[in-house]
Amino acid sequence: MQTETESDSLSEFRDWAYLPPEIVDLISVKVKYIVDYVRFRAVCSSWRSASCPKPRHLPPQLPWLMFPYAEKARSKNVRTRFFYDVWESKMREIPIPETWGMTCCASYRGWLLLVSYKGRQVSLLNPLTRCEIELPAFSCTWYHLYWVDFGKSKMTFSADLTHPNCLITVFLENDWVISCRIGERSWKRCQLL
Repeated sequence: MQTETESDSLSEFRDWAYLPPEIVDLISVKVKYIVDYVRFRAVCSSWRSASCPKPRHLPPQLPWLMFPYAEKARSKNVRTRFFYDVWESKMREIPIPETWGMTCCASYRGWLLLVSYKGRQVSLLNPLTRCEIELPAFSCTWYHLYWVDFGKSKMTFSADLTHPNCLITVFLENDWVISCRIGERSWKRCQLL
């Protein structure tokens, strides 16, 4: 049988998962490093739902460098990517099955532009928040895209991806520029002089 003091001391240790969402949100905005923010959201489902999946309060972060799948990973059908965290000088291993069979042809503000073989599937992926945005496929009439070295491509957004008029622009290494808005069915393209 528990004594009164034992009962009181047990009640002092509340389950952190039951913090009010307002308190969780107040704590989440105090986190300043993206890795810590990802860990914060991974504590439990109630903390994840109470915190913003696209935090705007984080200061600019040094980029992580993503490594291609190693041959060993391909042969074992492993869906894990390795990232080099410049800030902490550490390798990080993150399971990202969405990147399997896709080429990362550009990145911007933490988003990866993923393209499947011959551009039949194109999407934006945030590897930390796991948010994915489908984009139009590349046109099969763009025969020159099949020979593009996507590793030399660059990407930019005109605004935050949640903005209805956000324009996504990709600069390809063959002096072609393609752009689209989220929800459009095709890319517009032009060649630079």
